Amino acid sequence: MKLFPQSLRWRLQAWYGLLLLIVLSAFGFTAHHLEKVERLRNVDNDLQQHLALVVNELRAGPQRDDNASANRPPQRPQEPGGPPGPNLRFDSQVDAMFTEGNRYYYMVWLRDEAPVARSANAPREVPRPQRTEASTRDREGQLREKFLFAAPVDCVLVGRSMLDEEGALFFNATLLAGVGCGLFLISLIGGGWFIARAIQPIEKITRTAARIAEGDLSQRIPQDNDQSELGQLSAALNQTFARLEDAFSLQQRFTADAAHELRTPLTVLLIQAQTTLARERTVEDYRDTLQVCERTAERMKKLLEALLQLARLDAREEPLQQTSFDVTKTASECLELVRPMALERGVALHLEGTSTTLLGDTDRLAQVITNLLTNALQHTPKGGTVTVRVSRDDTSALIEVSDSGQGIAEKDLPHIFERFYRADQARTSAAGRTGLGLSIALAIVEAHGGSLTVKSGMGQGSTFCVHLPALVDKMRLL
Repeated sequence: MKLFPQSLRWRLQAWYGLLLLIVLSAFGFTAHHLEKVERLRNVDNDLQQHLALVVNELRAGPQRDDNASANRPPQRPQEPGGPPGPNLRFDSQVDAMFTEGNRYYYMVWLRDEAPVARSANAPREVPRPQRTEASTRDREGQLREKFLFAAPVDCVLVGRSMLDEEGALFFNATLLAGVGCGLFLISLIGGGWFIARAIQPIEKITRTAARIAEGDLSQRIPQDNDQSELGQLSAALNQTFARLEDAFSLQQRFTADAAHELRTPLTVLLIQAQTTLARERTVEDYRDTLQVCERTAERMKKLLEALLQLARLDAREEPLQQTSFDVTKTASECLELVRPMALERGVALHLEGTSTTLLGDTDRLAQVITNLLTNALQHTPKGGTVTVRVSRDDTSALIEVSDSGQGIAEKDLPHIFERFYRADQARTSAAGRTGLGLSIALAIVEAHGGSLTVKSGMGQGSTFCVHLPALVDKMRLL
């Protein structure tokens, strides 16, 4: 069993409460100590004043108490200017300060003798101060005394009871403790509410993430304050969840499209085989059936190779080859490769640009240009033109493939590079197209640190723009 809960809220609450307890305790002890020091200072000042009165009275010559001395054995007479004898009597003003109802008392000693004078309220046993002691002392935890070794006597002591001060200090300590406990509880409740409000976005994030983990990818974190750190975190996580949902949707659509693309040729193969085996056929019939099966298998092979290539690109398992080559020359070779298809369709091919050197994978970039040319020829009517332009500046090279076809609708432009997406839904894979050419081209261009964009409009043709770094120091692994 763990001693402390693992909840972040309770950990913050415990840490906040501990700090608050330390601060309140330090404040309470400091306040109590300062109050005690102040009271002792006042008591010592009063004792000093009373001690000064007694000493001044002694030096002025206190009177002897004749009534008291009449009942005592004869004492040594006091010499002029000498120390006073026992049974001293002070004037009425000084006596009034040391009555039975007063907290102050005094004691007077001659050297090596018992006290020669004491107030009526003085304690029975008052040890004589030693010259090595400090001038102020505490006795029995309830008495405070101050003394002075001064002529005409040996030692004069004035003291008082500290019971009232101790009671006042105890009351103040109790008051401080009560107020501190109240503040501690109020602050703890307020701090708990504040912490709960502060970590509420974390709880929302946890609940939303749990629902997403259960399969509901449409969940998003509610955002109350986009300016706070947790608000910015929630916004970033919502963007991540949105991209995750898009990725899952794209994966599901890709899986469904791939299954659909593979189902068509498999259906053709199955129908051809079943039809041929249904009855005896001539050699020519068997040959025709096998030719259809061969073409269908070729289409399946192309599709599977394209899927395998995309899988490797996604998994970054295939490094690019780093070679220096003339991209204009490569574009010219690609044009010659698709020229038979252009002649068949009655489309003119043009190449514009000067020699431009790139550092990259020649075969992969040739595949990009070929895919773009094939796509342009597919959408360019007879009598149209397809143009390849190569240019560069200080930082990048630009390859443009333009056609004079029907163009791409605005609603299709955001999806043109998605896998198996076809802007013209009337076209199928019957023409031998897999719907993966532009997706593969985009992956190869991005692997070279470049970008592939399209500009198009209905009736205005399309232009695919490939931006590549003109000078590449280090190729990126796919």
